[in-house]
Amino acid sequence: MLRKLYREEEERKANFIFLAVILIVSIPLIAEYTYDILTGNWKILKLISIFAFVYLIDYGILE
Repeated sequence: MLRKLYREEEERKANFIFLAVILIVSIPLIAEYTYDILTGNWKILKLISIFAFVYLIDYGILE
């Protein structure tokens, strides 16, 4: 039982680190890409990147 609790704690730490890294990387990029899309200077890869970042953030939160 202690091993299971230890594993769950390690998974929580890993998920927190994953979420922190994704947020640090993605928030500025999402802001920049959103600005580019709203000003008309957009490409499909920027739109796909926004959805990918949002998916990763949701995955990190729900995991």
